[in-house]
Order: sequence, then structure tokens, then C-alpha cells
Amino acid sequence: MGVSSIIKQFLTEVGGISIESRRWARIIEKYVSDVLEKEREEYKKTRSQNGYVSEPDYSEYRESYYDAYPTHFVNTEGEEYSEGYVYGLELNNYVDEDIIDIIENVLFKVEFDSDGMLLDVVNFEIEELGETVFDQIYYAVEDYIFDGGLFIDDEYDQLKVVYNQNDVSDYFYESNLELFSTPTIDQIEIEGKDFPEAYENFKVDKWIINNSSRIEYDHWKSGYNKEGEYVVYLNMPIYSVSGSALIHEIKHAFDDWNRMSRGAKPIRDSWEIKNIYTPDFEKLVLGGSNSFGNELSNIIKSYYMGSKLETPAYLENEYDYPTHKNYRKVAKKMMNFKASDYLGNANFTKYLQRNWSGLIDKYNIPFFRKFKNVEDFLKYTEKHFNKRGRDILRRIDKMFYLHGKLDKK
Repeated sequence: MGVSSIIKQFLTEVGGISIESRRWARIIEKYVSDVLEKEREEYKKTRSQNGYVSEPDYSEYRESYYDAYPTHFVNTEGEEYSEGYVYGLELNNYVDEDIIDIIENVLFKVEFDSDGMLLDVVNFEIEELGETVFDQIYYAVEDYIFDGGLFIDDEYDQLKVVYNQNDVSDYFYESNLELFSTPTIDQIEIEGKDFPEAYENFKVDKWIINNSSRIEYDHWKSGYNKEGEYVVYLNMPIYSVSGSALIHEIKHAFDDWNRMSRGAKPIRDSWEIKNIYTPDFEKLVLGGSNSFGNELSNIIKSYYMGSKLETPAYLENEYDYPTHKNYRKVAKKMMNFKASDYLGNANFTKYLQRNWSGLIDKYNIPFFRKFKNVEDFLKYTEKHFNKRGRDILRRIDKMFYLHGKLDKK
């Protein structure tokens, strides 16, 4: 690597923090915000011309609503679901500003029973959020449901909450759309060359942002197209393209661009993607792992958050919110992982083996399937997690040191 290349790399990424990713994040956030604002104004103008200016009258339904309660979910085809999921990013309008950045990447699971709503955290430990934050989320989800908010299933399809009185749920859902919605924007495209300062060191010819309940950088589709243009696909709720979630996904795009622009294999052809981070693994992380017990579920989440693919993006989040120490907690948990904590009781080991056999049979994850015996898997995981946790912690400390944030870590 020549001197000029070293200098360029130092200028664009310091201690794992990408200046270019953040520059594009600011541009994209403002661009999307401007598009949405323009659409809202056009929508208001059209509705006003057509006479739709008044707020729906809730009074005739209010009495029946107080006797109603949610019972389940349905998808667009009317199929019933007992549970639904929602990202914290969707709850921005229902929580205090100081916790928005803490919860935006957290996936919450919602169920209903005779006692009311059951709320659980899928990809974080509840203890990491804290009881006060969790209580606030609980009431935020209730308000979100009241306003007709949509959920997703484990295949990322949209779900609607259904009440014991059908007319009530339909009314509140439709009136919510009447009062708050704007024309649906399914996709926003941004021409990268229109922003030469950002394009110079991170040459994305086109950003395509698809409206989605799922938040992700699409590594399967991103890359060079037939015309030789570099195209990045981001899937996000189109009305919430902002904050650390946006930076996180753009960092993934930056890492992939750094590979492909130098002629290296893209992320989708990496060992981790082919052997661990398969589409089935993503389903496990979303919530499928809960079917195989908390023990294996937590291990799978650590494999996800501690992967070499996720670490660069989570470093960005740790940089933005050093006092939260979320990624540091992940690293320490991995460092302290011990297989013996799971293998001390013969009956418990049989329970784990039964769950492990079911998991590797149902989900196509080549690396996991190498271990038919859960004991072998756990012993390997101990060595892998302990080393990986130390590596992540060193990267966090190096990042804080280079950016003068050691006192906040």
C-alpha cells in the first residue's frame, strides 16, 4: 500500500469510524426529509381541494372502544398470527427523545392473552434496556397499537392488530390512515454524483431506499450493475430514514464498497455469509431462535452481534452513544462465556441437545450443521466467543482512544 493510499484511508476512517459514511448519512437523511415534506404538502393540497380537511369523529365509536381489546394479528391475506414484531424505530413518536437512539435497533415481540399485552425483547437482553425504559416502551407500544400501527411477522410481512370487536379495529385503523397518512412512497432514489464532495471518496452512483419494515443494507443486491454503476440498496421504513440506524446500514455499504471497488469479493461471497449469516440465520435472529429455548437463542444473538460483518457498524453506534455501552456489554458477555455453565447437568444437556437437533434440522446454517452434538458446539463457541469478545473490546478501546472519548467509555 502506497503512502497516498494510507493517507486516504486514515482520512476516511479513524479507529473504525467512517467519515464518508457519516457524510452520506447526513445527505441521505436531508434528501429523504425534503422528499417527504414535498409529498406531504402536495397531499394536503390535493385533500383540501377535494374537501377532506376535517378530523374524523371518534365519538360514536369511543364507548364501544373502551369495551374492546386486541386479541391477535392478521396479515394482508387475512391469516391469523398470535405474535407480531415491531422495531423501536417505529416508536419514535411515542417515547421520550432521550431513549430513541437506545431502542431504534431493538426488535420487540408482542402477544396478547386474557391478561392483556405481553411485550418481549428479541435481539437484546431486557436488562440492557433497564426497567424504566422497558416500562416506557410498554406504554408506547399500546399507544402505537391504538393509532393503528403495523407490525411484522417473522417473514417481514405486515400485520394488523385485530380487536375482539371487528368494527372497532377497522375503524381506528382506517381513521388513523385518514388523519395521519400521506401517499405511500415505496422507493426513493438518490443520484450520487449530484453530491460530488461525498462521491469523491465513497463512489455510490445511486442510492435506492426501499420502504420496508425491515432495517437493513441489502448486500444481496448492492454492487455494480450492468452499466458499471455502483448501486446501494437500503431497506428501511421510509418515514424514519435517520439517526444511528441509518449510519449503521451505510457503514455496511461502505465496507462492501471498499471490497468491490478494489476488486475483492463482496460481502455476499464472504465466509460468514455463506456459512453462518444465511437467510435462515436471519430468521433465527428475528425471533425464530425463541422456539429453541433462551439459552440457544442468546448464543445465536451473540453470533450475530459479534460477527466480523456487524462489528464495524456497531462501532459507529458505540461512538455515537458511548455512555450506553451496549456493544461493550456484548463483548464482555462473549469474553465471559463458558460452556461449563450449560453442561453441568445431564438432564439439561439432553434438553439442549433436543433443541439443538431441532434447530439445525429446520434451519440451513452450514456452520451450525457441522456440530451434531451440542456439547461440541458449546465448547467451540467458548473459544470463539472468548477470543472474539477480546478483539471487539480492543477495537472499542482503540476507537475511543483515537477519538478522545476514553473518559466516556
